[in-house]
Amino acid sequence: MGRDLIDGPWTETIHATVLTVCGGLTYGALRWRTASLWSVLLVHFVLAFVLDTTTVGGTVFPVLILCVTLGFVL
Repeated sequence: MGRDLIDGPWTETIHATVLTVCGGLTYGALRWRTASLWSVLLVHFVLAFVLDTTTVGGTVFPVLILCVTLGFVL
């Protein structure tokens, strides 16, 4: 977890921690389902890019957390 995230609001830190755990489970399931690392690398690249371009505490960050959580549930 980045220093900016830990120093930010605790609610967003908890959401990001849950996102990280769910993302790891999703990557594992995707790797098992597709038998390929390329799909996992592509999804990880896109999520990392979007997370790096958003600001913790901004309005886009909670929307991103919600979208990724809904994607994990689906």
